[in-house]
Amino acid sequence: MTTLWSGKMKSQSVKACYLLAAVSLTFLTVSCSRGNEALELVKKSALELVKKSPYQPGSENTQTVAEWAQAQAAEGTNKNVEYKWVVEYKQKYQTYVVSYVDIDERGWFWEADLKKNTVRSITDSWLMKRKYEVSPMRHDGKFLLENVSHERVDLKDNSHPPGIAYALQAEIKNNSDHRITSARVSAKLVVIYGESKVIDQNGDDALLSGRISTENPWKPGESRKISIETIPYDKVYRDYAPEDAFCYVFVIVSDPIGFEYSGAIAQRNVKDMLIHLKELSPDR
Repeated sequence: MTTLWSGKMKSQSVKACYLLAAVSLTFLTVSCSRGNEALELVKKSALELVKKSPYQPGSENTQTVAEWAQAQAAEGTNKNVEYKWVVEYKQKYQTYVVSYVDIDERGWFWEADLKKNTVRSITDSWLMKRKYEVSPMRHDGKFLLENVSHERVDLKDNSHPPGIAYALQAEIKNNSDHRITSARVSAKLVVIYGESKVIDQNGDDALLSGRISTENPWKPGESRKISIETIPYDKVYRDYAPEDAFCYVFVIVSDPIGFEYSGAIAQRNVKDMLIHLKELSPDR
């Protein structure tokens, strides 16, 4: 016996399916909306926890994090920049990253753990910065490191103090539209040997080819040679393989009419150089 379908029955079945889908979609929309509202409330709690926490617990500095951050934003090259508070949930760690940042998402960062009711600075710890992938890098391309001619890690037995140092020779291109009349280039070497040992060494101000001044400006499109060497650290670490190692190259520049720019323009991987250091200098 052949089953016959009427148009009306089919139409009613389709309508029923549409109605069920609409009800389900409405339920999901309401659920998502309520979930988002709940998340925003929790984010607000994380923000308030961070803002009201003491900036330096146990010290004579009585500033809260909010007071300290706003004071930092009013200083130097930050003073003409607009900042805002941002909260991001990190599901992997069940924590919140609270930041006070500018339009390029550059600023200061803290970890808020609502379960433990704790606040920890991310900006002040290389381990925390690695954990949350916070970097000082600028990605606008206004100043570019290029034409690397020399880069190595070496033992400096005759330096003061003696130890392991990183050296770099390269060029930096002024890719901005500004004639720079004041410039400073420096480096920061970071070597992570584990949770309990992080080496943090500055590099002496880099030597730029030609003194930059109002008489000798660093013109747009022009490249200047630099030479950087970091302050040596104890050579006992030559025998240990680091978990991570990198060197940031920083610039601070300005022109005569108010343009100011600062930040890291390059990150160099130094880990492999340190791992092979013992092989390069076995008798030292």
